[in-house]
Amino acid sequence: MLKQFYHRASTATLLTLMLIVYYHPEKLNDPSKLSQLNYWLENQISLLSARLQETMKQLEENLIVEQRNSYACSETSLK
Repeated sequence: MLKQFYHRASTATLLTLMLIVYYHPEKLNDPSKLSQLNYWLENQISLLSARLQETMKQLEENLIVEQRNSYACSETSLK
């Protein structure tokens, strides 16, 4: 699940960058537009990182709950 999320997010960002470069190559020649593009990409990377950390935290919490439930079931079956 985590790999799929990361792959989709990375692919979306890369495709967006490719579309910008393909359809607006003049942005690469203009320093102010290049700076804006750089800012946007840094922002996207930051957002992806935050989402990835949030997803990882949720997965860890789910794993802890699953382990507790498994332990509780095994304790119940031993009685």
